[in-house]
Amino acid sequence: MVTIPYLENSIGMAIFDMRPMGYSIDTGRALLESISITTKDYYINYQLVLDIFYPLFQTLFAISLLGVLSKHYKVSNVIGVFAIGILLGDYAENIMIFLLLKGFEYNGVIFVANCFTLMKSFSTMIFYTLITIMGIRGYLLTRQRKATT
Repeated sequence: MVTIPYLENSIGMAIFDMRPMGYSIDTGRALLESISITTKDYYINYQLVLDIFYPLFQTLFAISLLGVLSKHYKVSNVIGVFAIGILLGDYAENIMIFLLLKGFEYNGVIFVANCFTLMKSFSTMIFYTLITIMGIRGYLLTRQRKATT
């Protein structure tokens, strides 16, 4: 994508979306203070608009992947909760970023935005970790079955 590098070059630091381990209120304030009006408009009109589609497509991919895996392996429904957590966390994060960029630069808004960033990040990490473990486990079980027959 070209929007994220453009924003980061314009601001001089990683944008909210690219901080998977979150950020402090001071870091959030520093980021907001370093954004020009032109860059805010670009963030709102391009990055946040594109970010409407990415979480949806990522979640659809995750649910499709679960569907495929569930045909071959026992899949817990709990894994699906993390797929939905990715979607909800990302959309909530985007709403909070929109509010921050529109002037609601309060500590509470920065804190809540950070919480949703962490929710998105941890849901993503847990989901793909569980999927990877399931895939490896399924592969090993399949190999073991083939070896015994």
